[in-house]
Amino acid sequence: MRILSLPEMGPEGTLPSQIGDLGEIPTWIGSLFMLQLLSLGNNSFGGLIPPSTCNLFKLETLDLKSNSINGSILLDIGRLQHLKVLCISRNMLSGSIPPTISNLSSLEHISLSLNFLEGNIQNEISTNLSCIYVSANQLSGHISRGIGKFTRLQDLFLDNNNLEGNIPNEILSLANLMMMNLRVNQLSGPI
Repeated sequence: MRILSLPEMGPEGTLPSQIGDLGEIPTWIGSLFMLQLLSLGNNSFGGLIPPSTCNLFKLETLDLKSNSINGSILLDIGRLQHLKVLCISRNMLSGSIPPTISNLSSLEHISLSLNFLEGNIQNEISTNLSCIYVSANQLSGHISRGIGKFTRLQDLFLDNNNLEGNIPNEILSLANLMMMNLRVNQLSGPI
């Protein structure tokens, strides 16, 4: 199996008995070694992201948005070397963005908005990123001057966090940037 897409099953959704129910993401998901796309968004999954998810070495898209998943982002997520899209927004994730996210050199799209993530935004993440969505968390610290190295960046949403300091001039060098939202932070300086 290369694709498992079960979006919007809702709380009343039913799955074949060998797959399980919609309470939590089953741990056996990590045994689908050939999986390239895992889309379980807009459901009622709760509990933690199963650690076995990090065994999906061919995974290119991980979409778990709009569930009730809690706990933290797995430290081993950095093992998913082919991951291009990471969308785990609109959950109840907490803790910090793990430093191992810097190992995701193929990452193009990251969406972590509307969680309870805290700490700093990782400076060393893929420069292939075209979209960064980390709005409505509890992230703090500064926007790194290294933001200028994200030459493919089109969307940058850092709003509704606790970021502070000056807006780095390097943002002006992002020629492909189309949309940016920095509001509801403690940032200063001109854009």
